Amino acid sequence: MDDITSRVTPTAMAIDERSHARHFHRAGDLLPLWIAEPYLDLAPEIVAAVADRAQTGWYGYETRGVAPVDAFWEWMQRRHEWDRVDLQVSVSPSIGTSIGVLIDHHTNPGDGVILMPPVFTDFKPLIVAAERSVVRNPLLFEGGRYQIDLDALEQLAAVPSNRALILCNPHNPVGKVWTAVELEEVAAICARHNVLVIAD
Repeated sequence: MDDITSRVTPTAMAIDERSHARHFHRAGDLLPLWIAEPYLDLAPEIVAAVADRAQTGWYGYETRGVAPVDAFWEWMQRRHEWDRVDLQVSVSPSIGTSIGVLIDHHTNPGDGVILMPPVFTDFKPLIVAAERSVVRNPLLFEGGRYQIDLDALEQLAAVPSNRALILCNPHNPVGKVWTAVELEEVAAICARHNVLVIAD
């Protein structure tokens, strides 16, 4: 970490210092990956795959093959015992693109989309760009741990205009992996009030 820290720009470190207390309730002994990741070496397999692809000499548009979808379903079957019956998968260029499409498709302009701040900063612009309203359900910080405010979520989900929730798991930036019980409670609340869960 010391080597990584030495390569981070002074401006980034200054921003980092100011944000630590606000987001993590402690001063700057943490280095978020959104700063550090450009300074971490890539896995050799990634470097080799990119080099192999570059050797083809073709940099134009590509078709999206079935291999990623097949790999997804293989993993979902093995990990969660899901199958493909009555389900579809689409390959998307990014999480942000996918979330934007889902917001557009499943909500209407003016509807509310619930977020649990502190949360990944790009979610809010996606909501605003879609002419929806950002509805805040801040995480609770109790006993040195972040928790979902389920009571507040219940109240917000009960508002008819709040039509979706962006669920971040593991939560970015706090790093919390929600338990099965927490996720079941969120799912139950959203199901009761017909709120779509968009899972990141």
